[in-house]
Amino acid sequence: MWAGIGYHYVIDDDGVIYRTEPVEVASAHIWGLTESSLGVCLCGDFTDHPPNAAQLTACHDLLAWFKQTIGKNWQYGGHKDFALPESPTACPGDRWCDWKEEVLPK
Repeated sequence: MWAGIGYHYVIDDDGVIYRTEPVEVASAHIWGLTESSLGVCLCGDFTDHPPNAAQLTACHDLLAWFKQTIGKNWQYGGHKDFALPESPTACPGDRWCDWKEEVLPK
């Protein structure tokens, strides 16, 4: 059983960012990386289409803020980029490669 929500931040379809866990708390979003990662969830099903512009902008701005203010050498990616081989996932959707450059900080 997991306590709380499995992400530190959730971005709704209006681009509103909700902090759901303090960054100091390990959240259960990626097996094996919960102690050393930050979880951001965009609400929606992105199997066939990317998130909307408001979500993409909010996510990009949030990740850029992390990079600037926290200063850690973060690795950025979607759930499928970090999933274990024995637990593959389609998250955040089949078209992740089409929109990831819009949200990941440079």
